[in-house]
Amino acid sequence: MIPITRTFVTLLTGTLLLIGCATTIAPAGASVQAELQGPPTTQVQADARQVRAQQLLVRGLTRAYLDDHEAALKHFEEALRLVPNDAALLAATADAHAALGDASAAFFYARQARIAAPENIHYGLQLARLYEEQGEAAQAATAYTEVLARFPENPEALSRLAPLQAAAGQYRNALSTYDALRRQLDDPMAVLDRMLQLYLQLGDEEGIEQTLLALLAGDPGNPSYPRRLGELYIRQNDLPRAVQRFEETLALDPSDFETVLSLSNLYRQTADTTRAEALLEVSLFAEAATAPQLLARATSLMNQAEVDTEAALAAVRLLEQVLAQQPDHPDALVLLGDLRYQAGAHAEAADLWYRALQQNPRDPLLWQQAATAALQGNAPGQAADIAEEALMLFPGQLGLVQVAAQALLDLHRNDDALARFEEALFLANEAQAQDPGLQVDLLAGLGLLAARRQDFAASDSLFRRALEIAPNHGLTFNNYAFSLAERETRLGEARTLAERAVALVPENPSFMGTLGWVYFKQDNPREAENWIKKAMAAGAGGADLFEHYGDVLARLGHLDEARRAWQQALDLNPSSTTLPRKLERPQH
Repeated sequence: MIPITRTFVTLLTGTLLLIGCATTIAPAGASVQAELQGPPTTQVQADARQVRAQQLLVRGLTRAYLDDHEAALKHFEEALRLVPNDAALLAATADAHAALGDASAAFFYARQARIAAPENIHYGLQLARLYEEQGEAAQAATAYTEVLARFPENPEALSRLAPLQAAAGQYRNALSTYDALRRQLDDPMAVLDRMLQLYLQLGDEEGIEQTLLALLAGDPGNPSYPRRLGELYIRQNDLPRAVQRFEETLALDPSDFETVLSLSNLYRQTADTTRAEALLEVSLFAEAATAPQLLARATSLMNQAEVDTEAALAAVRLLEQVLAQQPDHPDALVLLGDLRYQAGAHAEAADLWYRALQQNPRDPLLWQQAATAALQGNAPGQAADIAEEALMLFPGQLGLVQVAAQALLDLHRNDDALARFEEALFLANEAQAQDPGLQVDLLAGLGLLAARRQDFAASDSLFRRALEIAPNHGLTFNNYAFSLAERETRLGEARTLAERAVALVPENPSFMGTLGWVYFKQDNPREAENWIKKAMAAGAGGADLFEHYGDVLARLGHLDEARRAWQQALDLNPSSTTLPRKLERPQH
């Protein structure tokens, strides 16, 4: 049922006033007319009917106020028999039918009320609201439009019509209606805000600008308005005006670090580097701040750090200040590790996360991140140590076992690596892990281990099985190619596999190094040097890569450079048996 929204006192007072005004008689339907057949009445009788109708109306309104709408309706119907074309009675009857869920009857009586008193805005609004309550948006919009044709400045009709137009996608009409409403209000801020949303929907930059200026004039202390103007001017490449608006924003809220960064970037774009650096210094670092305050500032910048170089640099400086005050602050260490990892400084990130873990070791995911970062930072020994330490705290943690296996593989600790790879496969099967990438990574590692043990039949079988599960798995192609190159067989196939690995994951430096090694085995040292240099420039730098680079340089006749590369390899892998012999080779 539809509730009556007007209060009893307001409805009663308004209706009693309207009874005296709605004196014009008009047909109210065939059934009503039939009941009115009878001889003419005297004025006394008419007055008596009017008084009786008013009494019935008051009783009906009282019953409606008590939610007894059926009783209310009986009083209204009896009153209508006495004064059938009274607009107030017709309106009250419409409300009662609506409350009882009889929309058809409600519409009928509401229309009759509007016909009976067309110059009274109340009845036009009642009909429009009734359409709205029944979910008939198009009819409601038409009814509000009809009200506005007679009463063009009515705030209620304007405020209800505009959202209906907007919901129907009639944004320009809605904006026109909101603009008319705005001129009727002492405080138009809410209306201006709705207008702004519509201009944004339309992408109307002129409308956006004018509305933001009006909002700013109405609330000059709100920093969001000059900020949004500044953002608009940036999109329009009007940097001087953008600078002006961001300066206003910062003046309103000097603690807003996002505005500091935006303004600093604008200064740099307008070639005012000195001012940009001074702004950061003053806004973020000038005053003495406690470690929690510095950490809070850095945290507020972290969301921007991935895409905003200035934000990342400022956050790093803040976190470094935290650590200058409290060198073992775990939160600062973790956040700084995140930033260094994002910047590609994987080994540094691993160190920072490991320091944080010494303060709070109960985070297996952070242990895994630290070990993985060390592995990516060409420090497999550190990666293995971190992973093995973590596994003492969290035995059987699949992610940690996998990282440990890969680190041990890179260290050529083949027996230990084999044990960890087999453990990882067992854990994955036990957990019924649904990640095919994990299983394929493990098979690719086991395939390389089998090749190192000279069990080439097992090695090829493991690689083929991995490719059956994931036909486009870069690591499998890479490891398969490397194993073929190491045994110096099927080198054409090895090159094809290595090229596919690089094509699938072009940013992986290890895959570049493998392709270079295959070229070396194909007696193409120039191309080998090219790819190994690319791998090193992209961040690769393990013992195997430096040894291979030395071999390539030696083949090209650059023995001094080759020795330096071999020495770097030996520093990373002191247990190597091949490197000392290479370093003992005569220089000429």
